[in-house]
Amino acid sequence: MKKSEPNNYYPVAKILKSHGVRGEIKIEPLTPYFNLCDFSGGCLVTDRFSGESIRLVRALNIQGRFAYMSLIGADNRDESDKLTGGMILLKRGQLPELPEGEHFVFDLIGLSVITEDGQNIGILSDIREGPVYDWYEVTLTSKGTRHLVPAVSDFVRKLDVENGRVIIRPASGLFGETEEPTEEGFHADD
Repeated sequence: MKKSEPNNYYPVAKILKSHGVRGEIKIEPLTPYFNLCDFSGGCLVTDRFSGESIRLVRALNIQGRFAYMSLIGADNRDESDKLTGGMILLKRGQLPELPEGEHFVFDLIGLSVITEDGQNIGILSDIREGPVYDWYEVTLTSKGTRHLVPAVSDFVRKLDVENGRVIIRPASGLFGETEEPTEEGFHADD
């Protein structure tokens, strides 16, 4: 059904690089509600070498779409350099309550994608942010190919997270299949 991170931790930020000589790291929040997360109990930090450790947060400074974090145990640039490319993860209880109809990305990844008439299409494998609206990447069960679906109400009819599914209304050609036009299908003004 739904994919979650090991030990019930959920990704909230990506570690971009070290910042300064005192071990501070520059991070990119993965949720617009990052500023409401509770870091008082520490966070799980993964590094690019697949290591992970629980770290206490010394300081957090949010500046626009990025944030700067100091972690206890990463007191110099050498220590923080090891974290570059890693992730900051929190337990579910440390995450804020979202407004009605809002969901964390990790709650949506792995949901079954079905049509309004109940046909299983595939799995929601990724969500990509677009300039106007998001795109849902759907991995088709039948072919294993990935296709993008605009995350707008014309296509995504319902997010049914409780039942582990996304209900869509697919348009012709959305998943790569095309219908050959018949003579009746051609119009002079097309």
